[in-house]
Parts: sequence; structure tokens; C-alpha cells
Amino acid sequence: MEIAAADIARASALVSDLARLDPSELSDSDLMEALDALARVSRWAAALEAHLAAEIARQPAALGTATKQRRTNG
Repeated sequence: MEIAAADIARASALVSDLARLDPSELSDSDLMEALDALARVSRWAAALEAHLAAEIARQPAALGTATKQRRTNG
């Protein structure tokens, strides 16, 4: 799964825009659009998480290495 830089930039901008919204100032329609946009971001993040988890399953040693690196760096 390769993610294009443009897709990353769009998702980042969308999350930034959503984080700055004041829901109490949105119309019902705008509130529903914001929720829909956030759901799209959530699905994109879930797909990326599944892709990474699949790679860990494919390379079981990767989990041990990552854990060891976090302990060393953290």
C-alpha cells in the first residue's frame, strides 16, 4: 500500500480543518458533512493500520524489533 504525498497532504489538511471547527456554530448540514469527513479520515487510518498489522503478521520478528527499539528510544 503506497500512499501518495498528495493524499497525505489532503488528509492532514482535512484533520486540521476539522480540529478547528466549533460544532456549536455549525448548521445541521455542516455538522453532518464534518462527521462524514471525519469518518473518511477514520476509514483511511483504519486501512493504514490494517496494512501495517498485516506486515507485522507477515514478519513476526518485526514486532520484537519494534518493541525493543521503543524501549531503547523511549
